[in-house]
Amino acid sequence: MKILLASSSPYRKLQLENLGLQFDQASPLFDEESLKNTGLAPQELVQLLAVKKAESLKTQYPDHIIIGSDQLLEFKGKIYGKPGSPDKALEQLRLLSGKTHSLMTSICALYKNEVKIHTDITQLQLKPLNKTQIHKYIELDNPLDCAGSYKIESKGLLLMQSIQSEDFSSIQGLPILKLFSFLDEFNYDYWNIVRPEE
Repeated sequence: MKILLASSSPYRKLQLENLGLQFDQASPLFDEESLKNTGLAPQELVQLLAVKKAESLKTQYPDHIIIGSDQLLEFKGKIYGKPGSPDKALEQLRLLSGKTHSLMTSICALYKNEVKIHTDITQLQLKPLNKTQIHKYIELDNPLDCAGSYKIESKGLLLMQSIQSEDFSSIQGLPILKLFSFLDEFNYDYWNIVRPEE
C-alpha cells in the first residue's frame, strides 16, 4: 500500500515532504475547467473537484491510497481562483483588503472502492492594505498561482488580521490533520515509512 498525491502542486508536495512521508506524485487526468461553470455551491464544487482528481488516477494506481485536493476562495458568494497575473492579484487583494473571506480546502482519500472526503473552511481577515503595500507584497511573494493572491506559508501572513481554522495546514492546500485521520482509517502505518531528517 502506497500513497499517491494526485496533484501537480509544488505546495502540496512540499507539505508531504516536510513530514518525511514517502509518496508518489502524478498530475490528475481531469479537466478542472469542465466543472467550474456548473452552478454548484462553492463547497460542493471544491469537494467534487477533489474527488474527480483522485478518481482520475484510480485505474493507473490501483494499489495506492490516492489523495486528491482542491481549494477555492469564496467572498460574498463569488468564487475566486488563482490570479495568474500581477494585475489580477492586485485586483483580488484590493477587493479582500480589510474584509473576511472563506478559504475552502477539500481532501479526498481513495483506496480501492472506499472514498473519504472532508472540507476544511478557514475564515481569514486581511488587514486594510493600501495600493503601495499590495504592490510590494506581490513583488516579494509572486502569489500568482495561489487562490486569494497570497502565500500563507511565506510572506502572506503579513497581510492577515486574523485567521480562524481547525487545521492551519489546509490553508497551504492540503488538510494534514484530516489526511492522517484518513490514513489511520485505512490502517496505513505511516510511522514505519517516515524518513529521518538528513
